[in-house]
Amino acid sequence: MATQFTVGFNDFKLRNGIKEPFIWNLGQLANGHVGITGTSGSGKTYQIRRFAEAFASDPQTRISIFDYHGDIEIPGASEVLFSESTRYGYNPFVVNPDPHYGGLRKSANHIIEIMSTNRKLGEQQAAVLRQLVMDCYALKRMYQEKPASWIKRNAPESECQDLYNKREWSALAQCYPTLTDLERLIAKKLKSGLFGLDENNQANLALRGFEGFMRAARALDKAKERNIREDTEKTQQALEKAKDNALKEYENALNQTRTGSEFDEILKYDSVDTLRSLSTRLENVKALGLFNANEPPFSGRIQRYNIKPLASSEDELKMFVYSRMMAIFHEEMQRGESHGKVRHVIILDEAKKFCDEESSNPINIIANEARKFGISLVLASQSPSHFSEDFINSAGTLLVQNMAPGDWQRAANKLQIEKSKLEYLKPRETALLKLQRVGERINWFQVNLKEAA
Repeated sequence: MATQFTVGFNDFKLRNGIKEPFIWNLGQLANGHVGITGTSGSGKTYQIRRFAEAFASDPQTRISIFDYHGDIEIPGASEVLFSESTRYGYNPFVVNPDPHYGGLRKSANHIIEIMSTNRKLGEQQAAVLRQLVMDCYALKRMYQEKPASWIKRNAPESECQDLYNKREWSALAQCYPTLTDLERLIAKKLKSGLFGLDENNQANLALRGFEGFMRAARALDKAKERNIREDTEKTQQALEKAKDNALKEYENALNQTRTGSEFDEILKYDSVDTLRSLSTRLENVKALGLFNANEPPFSGRIQRYNIKPLASSEDELKMFVYSRMMAIFHEEMQRGESHGKVRHVIILDEAKKFCDEESSNPINIIANEARKFGISLVLASQSPSHFSEDFINSAGTLLVQNMAPGDWQRAANKLQIEKSKLEYLKPRETALLKLQRVGERINWFQVNLKEAA
């Protein structure tokens, strides 16, 4: 069954009583990428639904809808609401067990990408984060060189916390690490960085001894400022006592060294500032719960991510959408070439918030590289100027509805058309349409949408 529908009719011929339809036929197009634009009230959401339902008519096509406004309702779609209350998310520590496409290093790179979405990590930050992630895996007895160790259980957040509280380490070791594990490890390294020891209670005693000495030193400094002899003598004695205790506990900690790798730990995590910066970023990533271990209860092949409650947290939302898009890309790439068949459609409203000209942007990666793996993008925004050059040049279909006058010139420049073509478009009635069919030149047509509604 052909994936097709009538987008509209030739507007100029319709004025003369001739109904010449413009048929959107996926099989005739250079690719399945679709761009839809229009101001609020122009019927943009309605057009998104029409294209989504056309793609959905193929029972083998999967569809992922990132619904920014919570209004893209598609028959048969499984909807999950993402919010701070529902706490649904995807654990980035889950490993693809395929020895060619998966592994711990690829998962570590994915976590680094998530943490770099809004501001790129520095080289040292990325290196330390990669080591922290690999250490989290090692604590679960997962090793890059042993693919058999990559398979664990993706346990929910509450279960992992319960096992941790009950100190059921053997059961917890059967579960994938989580961002909470990474958070705990960073905190542990921050506390023990000065000593190179992060195991057994002796290290904690050494740390407390050092902190006690520092408190006593501050007390002495304040006593000297008050210039009271008796206070100064008492605090001086307390400082000497704290110093002796700190030296004793530090010596005991050194004597407790067992593995011989303690100095290596100091070299790996030698910068407290780097650990603190990573801790701050991780705290922001964790805040909304989009990357926790509570996998959303989707069912069926059409999945609607209702992300409306998260719209105010744009940076974290961008991390999440980019992460899911790349997960889909890697999944379809692993399946191999699709030989022209669309296997997965990604629908994204308010594309302005996610598009830029960076080659590393998942939208540009998919626009340029994913056709052979069967992925199509459907992007919607208020103006074509919001789309990237890569997407506009790649899209087999562009449907441009009316826009604000201030956007006419920018949109015309982006589309490389005359501004006059945009000035007389009527809301919900007329639009410009580009259908890039295989073997044909690119042409723009003015279409009447009202007759096809």
